[in-house]
Amino acid sequence: MKLDYKRMYGIHYEAEVGGYISGTYLQNRKNYVHLTELYPSQFPEDKIPVPVLQIASIMMFDSLVRAQKNLEKYAKYANVTDADKLEVRELNYQEIELINRCRVFMEERKRARSYAERFKNEKLKCPYCGNTNIAEMVVGEKTFQLMDKHKTTQVDERFQKELSVYCNKCATQIR
Repeated sequence: MKLDYKRMYGIHYEAEVGGYISGTYLQNRKNYVHLTELYPSQFPEDKIPVPVLQIASIMMFDSLVRAQKNLEKYAKYANVTDADKLEVRELNYQEIELINRCRVFMEERKRARSYAERFKNEKLKCPYCGNTNIAEMVVGEKTFQLMDKHKTTQVDERFQKELSVYCNKCATQIR
């Protein structure tokens, strides 16, 4: 998936255990920052990394000024011992693509969980193998894109057509 290259910035802490800021947390009444290191070369375009949530949470800024304002805020956090090692870096294309890929994965995972919750109270049973465990079923969504009248270009509008439930054991469509 190729994206239009747009300048994006992240706040990086260059320390022994450094990385890009991917969130904050409170411990013993002190604020700390989560740091996540990016290695885009380790993850080819079709692979989702194990620390997908941390990578998806890396803060990206589309403005250098906005990133620098946030840099001043994070310099006061407890685990940032040397504020001089905190810097704004421009993210390269591979880093932006990896972060966006992780964000899309997390969004799809969240959507799949909401579909599973919707069918949790229904008593679904596979007619082929008798499976009744919703955790062992795959809930999928068919989406269609609207086309213009000449069917040459896609209109940027998608709508949900139907939800389907498949048994994960025997691949039979249940609903």
